[in-house]
Amino acid sequence: MKININVEYMQEIDENQIYMNIKANRSTEILDKLIKNIQDLSKNTDTIVAEIDNNIYILDTGDIVKFYSENQYTYCVYHDQIYKVKKKLYELEELLRKENFIRISKSCIINIRQVECFDMKNIGSIIVKFKNKDVEYVSKRKISEVIKFLKERWD
Repeated sequence: MKININVEYMQEIDENQIYMNIKANRSTEILDKLIKNIQDLSKNTDTIVAEIDNNIYILDTGDIVKFYSENQYTYCVYHDQIYKVKKKLYELEELLRKENFIRISKSCIINIRQVECFDMKNIGSIIVKFKNKDVEYVSKRKISEVIKFLKERWD
């Protein structure tokens, strides 16, 4: 399949908007995936609003190590600081870039760019070791999903 991209910059269009027209002979699996990826990109965010001691911060998601829930609140670890986040984990799952973040348990979403390694020495378990020396465990229910996630990036 050949894809031609024509980009035209127009001053009258708001800087926070992009208009796209896709022209094709028919719908295909590749076209459907392309449209879904574009839609997912528009939903994803590169920043998140968080709080420490009644101070509000806008954090770059690339530097967030993990999001986790504890005692009915959601937190994130950012540069070795713990921030409170208003969004629930399921809401964050929808917002965060799927290529960088994966849910490893009912209570934790990790940023794979902050992972030092996935320790798979013990059969049937995966230990996530982060660059900041934190450790998380992949739940039994999420092991196959995490392995699939890793294999997609390996190939």
